Amino acid sequence: MSNSFLIINLFLMTSLLINIARSNPSGNNSNPRKSDTPPIIFLRDSGALRFKSGSAGLQNAQMLDEFKKDNGLINEIEKNAQLYKINLVEIIGHTDPQTIGGVSSNLDKNLSNIANDIDIDRKTADSLIAGSNADLGLMRAVEIMRILRYYQQTNKRL
Repeated sequence: MSNSFLIINLFLMTSLLINIARSNPSGNNSNPRKSDTPPIIFLRDSGALRFKSGSAGLQNAQMLDEFKKDNGLINEIEKNAQLYKINLVEIIGHTDPQTIGGVSSNLDKNLSNIANDIDIDRKTADSLIAGSNADLGLMRAVEIMRILRYYQQTNKRL
């Protein structure tokens, strides 16, 4: 089921990118129309924004520092939220090419506990066990969501 979810998201993202390119070929989105779709914000896999291979655990304090930079994710989200009048952020996790196999996942049992815990330093997605790369992508998305929600609750922003 999670593989189907990732495939559907891939198709949706592809069509979204095509629509953005067609509706705004110059790349200038300072005055978006009501029908314009907000841009996709990509996190580059480098430095403090890098997951260990096969893992969803992060150095959460370092990640939050990266997000809070002037050109970081938080300012990018807030800028687009104002510009496009949106109040929802969709986070999609991706994986590395390392295969995962022969392992039983514990996502069904533990994912909601990890996702609902706002203490980013006490629990991490590292305690989850991915049974597939689709599971790992979901775990990584949950980890980013937790960091953003922690920032939202402690700073009253986003």
